[in-house]
Amino acid sequence: MKGLLIRLPQVKAQPEGRPRACPRCSSPVLQAWGRARKPVRDLRTREVIAHRYRCPACRHCLRHYPEGVDRRDQSQRAVALAALLWALGLSTRATAVLLEGLEVALSATTVWRDVPVLLWEAKGRLEKRRAPCLGLDGFWATLKGKGAGLVVAVETDEGLPIALLQVDEEDPRALAPLLRRLG
Repeated sequence: MKGLLIRLPQVKAQPEGRPRACPRCSSPVLQAWGRARKPVRDLRTREVIAHRYRCPACRHCLRHYPEGVDRRDQSQRAVALAALLWALGLSTRATAVLLEGLEVALSATTVWRDVPVLLWEAKGRLEKRRAPCLGLDGFWATLKGKGAGLVVAVETDEGLPIALLQVDEEDPRALAPLLRRLG
């Protein structure tokens, strides 16, 4: 039985704290240089505020984004969800259509670009901590041309999927050890 633990990134409306130093010259002194509204493609958040800073030493200007947002148009949560849907076997076009139904307008090309970026960022960062589960839901899906039973575990805080487990239909007792890791 295979298991995959997924924690979708949180998206906050404003950044917390300040950058510690200039990314160019490492000067610890940064001047507040205003705020900018940034539209974001996300499941829940439509706009965030990015704080701008200027380094007096090298005159470099930078933006400090809130958690879950970077310079891309889509949030890290939308990128992770697109990669998850693609990993489940949906094509990039089907993933884009499904996300459009969730009011996250991404093109198939954007999904195609985001999947390798997310895989590179997540390489070697599997979380090993426990997570509370509110509920489980099972369904049947076709993965790479073969039928498979899948179970989705949902986190209590936000109701977001955190685990996707492939279940052997003929051995339901094998699911218990995988669920113990989550709870």
